[in-house]
Amino acid sequence: MTKFSNKSNSKEDKKGQTGIRLNRFIAHAGVCSRRDADELIADGKIKVNGKVVTEMGHKVLPSDQIHYGKK
Repeated sequence: MTKFSNKSNSKEDKKGQTGIRLNRFIAHAGVCSRRDADELIADGKIKVNGKVVTEMGHKVLPSDQIHYGKK
């Protein structure tokens, strides 16, 4: 299980910061390339805050919990 700490859809946190695309976050975490991250997302293998995300372009904030793998 890989657990990332990094909330969703073009939204802002309380400080007005906007998130980054989920595929970019996964790639920057060193899991895989952005294109491979798109496949992981499309296959339903990524969870954000406990919910499976299959939407391309989903945005995440630093306060989000991103999970890949078992559990």
